[in-house]
Amino acid sequence: MKDGLCRVGLTLEELNDLAISGVEKRATKCSTRDLPFVIAKQRAFLKENKSKPSPSQWGATTVASTMHLAHMAGISTFVTGGTGGVHRGGESSMDISADLIELARTPVVVVSAGVKSILDIKRTLETLETNGVPTAAFGVDDFPAFFSPTSGIASPARVDSAEEVASAYLSSLELGLKNGMLIAVPNNDPAGASVEMAIQEVLDEANVLGITGRDVTPYILKKVAEKTKGDSLKSNTSLVKGNAAVGADIAVAIANARSKYNNGRENRMTSVFSGLSSTKSIVKETGSFQESNRTKVSSRVVVMGGAVIDLVAKPAKGTRLIPATSNPGSCHESDGGVARNIAEVLGRLGSQPIIISAV
Repeated sequence: MKDGLCRVGLTLEELNDLAISGVEKRATKCSTRDLPFVIAKQRAFLKENKSKPSPSQWGATTVASTMHLAHMAGISTFVTGGTGGVHRGGESSMDISADLIELARTPVVVVSAGVKSILDIKRTLETLETNGVPTAAFGVDDFPAFFSPTSGIASPARVDSAEEVASAYLSSLELGLKNGMLIAVPNNDPAGASVEMAIQEVLDEANVLGITGRDVTPYILKKVAEKTKGDSLKSNTSLVKGNAAVGADIAVAIANARSKYNNGRENRMTSVFSGLSSTKSIVKETGSFQESNRTKVSSRVVVMGGAVIDLVAKPAKGTRLIPATSNPGSCHESDGGVARNIAEVLGRLGSQPIIISAV
């Protein structure tokens, strides 16, 4: 989020500015609950300082808020480092990340290196199960623990290819499920072992100092970086690259699967229109997918062109039009413009087109 606007995609200059905004105290950590307040605060700041140039104000989104914004932008897959979870002692403190709640209600595939080992991984997986979130490890049976490829806890499921993830995701949509999906990729960087040892030491220090809640993760990551003399950064870089490669493959696989589905849908349209006057009761099978008038998986059509108001004036019935002066009669307005007309037809056929027109 930048200056009160949610952003999906940044320029290189914006990425650089975001990278230094934390040090300059211009960035706020934003989970889903924080978005409305941070947006309002940033807009008020801009209004107060509109007469003088000021550096951009940023909101750094968590997994939860990124999921929400990605879904709003029509993005089905995104990659992160590690997801939040149930903190140690969470059964008493109720310190549970909003990431788990968002995974339960937003249909986006989240690719991560599992759950940070500073958390209670077993209880995190239990919470995901309670909320009906499909969770799987990529290519392994053990659930990853961020820096370490293994946590000692069996993964609820295993997937071995991007196509398998895509099939499961689209099956979830077909079933009308609203939840997201968590795919955990093991981090096989050798530095992970030393980082894990340092994490356990810093966890003990945090407990002694009474550090809790949202302050735990940044404190531990900073101290671990100091203790491992850069190994944690090296391991972090490795896992991000690994996650990104898997996430890209999954995104492509989902796009390809949707493309095949939509092509099949188009091939069936001729027979639909030639044989029936209404599509409301039609259910068409295409491969392993089904489509009805309540389709869960569909493409969006963008229509660009004119949207106008047609004005027709007619003299009163039985009277003659007298030029260059007023005449008794009637005026009729109707929606028009080629692009607007096409968009209306698409809408009436059950699509959800996007129309772009000049004002």
